[in-house]
Amino acid sequence: KNVDWLYQFRRDWQIYRSFQSAYFMFEPDLIFLIGDVTNDGDHCSDHEWNRTITRFHSIFSTGSAPKLYVLPGNHDIGSHY
Repeated sequence: KNVDWLYQFRRDWQIYRSFQSAYFMFEPDLIFLIGDVTNDGDHCSDHEWNRTITRFHSIFSTGSAPKLYVLPGNHDIGSHY
């Protein structure tokens, strides 16, 4: 499981840096994130889901502005099977 943790940390860091770079460069008024917050949202326990949401907010932090809208993806709602 150490490899899984390291992989997740690296992936989260890359997503965070990409998002923050685009946010800094383009200074958007609105942000829409389209797609999956998780790969298995329909199978997550409440604890796992809350951890996922906490991670999500730490990666896609924008402060109070701009408005951030998140649309669920098929893996979030279980419609991929």
